[in-house]
Amino acid sequence: MSVPGRQQSRLELLLHPGDEYVGSWEPESLQVLTYVKLTKAPVSIKTSWQSPSGSSPRLLYGSRTVVTRAEDIIVYLKEQGYSTAAHLKDYQQAETVAYTALLRDRLQPAILYCRWVNAQNYVDVTRRWYGKTLPFPLSIFLPSWRQRCVQQRLMAGAVEGSGTEQRGLELLTKAEECINLLSARLGEDDYFFGDSPSPLDSLVFGYLELLLQCPLPSNNSLHTQLHSCVNLVVFCERIRRSCFPGVKSRTAQGHASNPPPSTPTTLWKDPTLWLCVGVGVLVMGMQGVRVGLWRGLRQWVSLRLGRLREGEEDSSM
Repeated sequence: MSVPGRQQSRLELLLHPGDEYVGSWEPESLQVLTYVKLTKAPVSIKTSWQSPSGSSPRLLYGSRTVVTRAEDIIVYLKEQGYSTAAHLKDYQQAETVAYTALLRDRLQPAILYCRWVNAQNYVDVTRRWYGKTLPFPLSIFLPSWRQRCVQQRLMAGAVEGSGTEQRGLELLTKAEECINLLSARLGEDDYFFGDSPSPLDSLVFGYLELLLQCPLPSNNSLHTQLHSCVNLVVFCERIRRSCFPGVKSRTAQGHASNPPPSTPTTLWKDPTLWLCVGVGVLVMGMQGVRVGLWRGLRQWVSLRLGRLREGEEDSSM
């Protein structure tokens, strides 16, 4: 669908929110946001927890959804004349398609596993952060619902009889190989296709930047593997300075080490935990009041019936 040029300003991009270190905490949202920054497309940016899949961005025209998913939004913006692919040759565009599929097949599942399936990462990082972006009471129920969806999706491709940990090792091995391939392809160039950024650079940055800026306390081998590929770290820093100059960087500040593992005391500082406890106490209290009222009503009815029977007996005498 084509949108007239004079109405381009009505395009609105809904992204999952980020924090002081990343523009968005979801890879696809960060990919599209980076592409918009590179092309300077006249798109208004709005952060929202509402999205079809819980992670994919949405491009709206007026109140109508035009397209979802990072790759499709990038293609749509290219069709509107906002492109970073004008300098690419045919074989380079074909290579972009191949690497895009590689990222989605190997890197994305491993990131999902580390965030949502690994128990410690989910409790200490993912559930807390994701819950803060949601309104009550969705902040209590939606993170666990998405965790189940992600786990079912990842385990659907597992070898029959393999457990969650074995599946995780398989995904992490493929992701580490993908990072090595990206490092070899980039080489000493500034970007993947020379001196100018392309759509592939936006897609790669969306994944790698989250690994750099959002380290996890457990099973963080991808973070370590990425730091061993210095050219990829420099690549991310280059795009960050160009597109997000006001955003903090853990790598620039030398804070790329893993956060300390949680202790039982840190869990009690989680506001979501106290909120769940409060809701539980409230429900139990309401249940107790309901049972108490019901018992009192039964006793009152029994007493009234007893008195009525006594009155009937006295009148008959």
